[in-house]
Amino acid sequence: MPIIRVDIPEGQSQETKQVLYDAIYDGIATSWADEHIWISLAEKFSAPGDQQVLMTVDLRPGRGDEEARLRLLFDKLQPTFEKTIGTTPENMIILVRDFPQEACLSGGAPLPPLDSLTPKLDSAEAAE
Repeated sequence: MPIIRVDIPEGQSQETKQVLYDAIYDGIATSWADEHIWISLAEKFSAPGDQQVLMTVDLRPGRGDEEARLRLLFDKLQPTFEKTIGTTPENMIILVRDFPQEACLSGGAPLPPLDSLTPKLDSAEAAE
């Protein structure tokens, strides 16, 4: 159950936000968890020309291949951010943080087991 918070430069259209939201959802579903995905996409104050994107992904540890999963997420998302709002790789950061199982409830219940929602990486993705 990843919780994703993404801050984007202010002034983006609803259409652009929807494109980014969909890309974030798909990126998380192929890298960290394929269900129970919670996304907050918000505009931040930004100076003229600022195209920085700040993303945090909070999730439980123990999926394995964490570095490959992070690289896969970045590589899947960054081209969409560059195409839609002009964010270059140097202006995008993703921070992954762990939280313990007992620190979260979803729908008033404990979170589902990791093995039931963690996508398998193919060998090429895991090797990167």
